[in-house]
Amino acid sequence: MKKYLGILARVLLLALTLTGCDRPASTASAPDPGPEAFSVTLTDDAGQTLTLEEVPERLLSLAPSNTEILFALGLGERVIGVTDFCDFPEEAQEKDKVGGFADPNIEKILSLEPDLIVAVSGLQDPVVERLRDEGFNVFVVNPTTVDELPGVIRRIGRAADVNDAADELVGGLEDRIAAVREKVAEATGAPSVFYEVYSEPLMTAGRTTLINDVISVAGGTSLGSELDEAYPQFSLETLIDQDPDVYFASTGSMSDPKDIAERDGWEALSVSGNDRIHVIDENIINRSGPRLIDALEQFAALIHPDLFE
Repeated sequence: MKKYLGILARVLLLALTLTGCDRPASTASAPDPGPEAFSVTLTDDAGQTLTLEEVPERLLSLAPSNTEILFALGLGERVIGVTDFCDFPEEAQEKDKVGGFADPNIEKILSLEPDLIVAVSGLQDPVVERLRDEGFNVFVVNPTTVDELPGVIRRIGRAADVNDAADELVGGLEDRIAAVREKVAEATGAPSVFYEVYSEPLMTAGRTTLINDVISVAGGTSLGSELDEAYPQFSLETLIDQDPDVYFASTGSMSDPKDIAERDGWEALSVSGNDRIHVIDENIINRSGPRLIDALEQFAALIHPDLFE
């Protein structure tokens, strides 16, 4: 998995005092107080309330998904640090690196002096607690469904004072999500889908995962949807018994499924002989950023090829 971060602060406040011209002093206009000072209070996905009294100018990302959101919002120039795994967009690779996803370099983060750190929950909880103890503003996000992603992007946009950019980005994503929902609603059924997280041991995505929700929104029924564990092991015997209509796996730095149909025992699966095995880029399905909707569209088209050109 991948990790990222960013740091430091600065705000502009303008005060204009307007006085009346060609008027007696007694009728002069009252001073204009100028633009309102920035202030925003938000609740993150860890249930913590964050109040910012200045626009955060130094942003640090502790996850590839958050890095992609920040850049998609046009905040790339304000990003001062990311994790070693933040490789998209290309400009993110030029930022200062703060280490891994679960074990970032705290001293490096402290030295960058970020105004706002955008983290994720789960593995990063101890890091988040340490950074908050150091006095840093940390905002934790953890979308677990497709429909939660737009809200996450909007809140990050509010925190960084780029509401218009967030509305524009979210509007486009919501339109694409709605288009997928509308199209798959035409289907006569929801094909069964198996998503391979790892092959040895064989693991899938359980009911609580974002991957499971992507499959559901794309018009499929995940074989992991009845399993409470996030990434449970799945026996080949059970897989053969349930015989999915569509089989997905991902490829990238974390996994390489190779030729699934050529594995010993997999020839018993119907998908091995009907071209319904699909391998996709792990970064678009594993990262809860804007490209997740690319994954949603791909899944929908591969689950329901008859509905999508």
